[in-house]
Amino acid sequence: MSRICTIFLILALPTAAVAQTANSANPSAASAAIPGWSGNWMVQAAPVFGSDRDVAPFPVGNEVIDDSEFRAGTNLVHTFRNGSSLTLSPGASYSPNQFDSDQPASTLSLAMSVQGPLKGLVQAPDALTWMAGYQVRADFDEAFEDYARTDQTFGLGIEFTNVLAYLCGPEQVPYVGGGCTQSGGLQYKIIPTLEWVESTDHDRERFNPKLAAEVSRPIGSLSALYAESSIERRFYERLVAPNGDQRRDMRASVTVGVDVSKWSQQALHLPAAFSFKVGVRWVNVSSNDPAAESDQVYIVPEMTWRQTF
Repeated sequence: MSRICTIFLILALPTAAVAQTANSANPSAASAAIPGWSGNWMVQAAPVFGSDRDVAPFPVGNEVIDDSEFRAGTNLVHTFRNGSSLTLSPGASYSPNQFDSDQPASTLSLAMSVQGPLKGLVQAPDALTWMAGYQVRADFDEAFEDYARTDQTFGLGIEFTNVLAYLCGPEQVPYVGGGCTQSGGLQYKIIPTLEWVESTDHDRERFNPKLAAEVSRPIGSLSALYAESSIERRFYERLVAPNGDQRRDMRASVTVGVDVSKWSQQALHLPAAFSFKVGVRWVNVSSNDPAAESDQVYIVPEMTWRQTF
């Protein structure tokens, strides 16, 4: 356990350094102490419960799958003059009831990503952004007890944001061809990515093309509907299916829910750092290895505390 604590402290050092420098100069703004840098820390609880659809149509009774996860981490962001940015993200997670060998009970990770606008291809407030990232993650059994493996993920992708409607105040009038604000009242995102995963457990090494989409729409001034979907093809390099072919998985996921962060902040007198949303998620895995196939539905509440420094 002492070895794990040491690793986590090392991951947290960049955040502590920025925060200490910021507080010594101006306790209210890290960006004033280190120009171009900003940061936040985050604690998240996601008590996720699900069931196999062929056993129970909804996660109730004795057949409930507990995939709850608790996360903590930080983000350090440096913005360059050309509008691109660099993000460093150390973090940790713990899933108390996770026993699936493909999903570790606890992790320590460090991610680095760069992204920037693809200018001249779309008009504001729509946006087109390129992304490249790297993550190293150490997986453990139980609560950071027995080391299991280390995964390295390399990714490339783009994100297209299309604003379909705009938010307007009581005295604002939409202008022709645009809106009242730069934030969309109704918008969607499309995010195609390519990932390569290398691991000390060589059976996990694979190539993942993935397509994700997100849609959001406010309901009044205190809540918003959201929908998220993704489809991912996994090409394993070393795993072999029962028929003798290389293993191939197709993973599809759809989540629909409501974000009630502003309502909870107002009704429960919580600060703006707190957010809360809840939804229902369907996850389907098809594979040329029948033992890897699944069809499950989950209830997915998510509570997050995110504080800038």
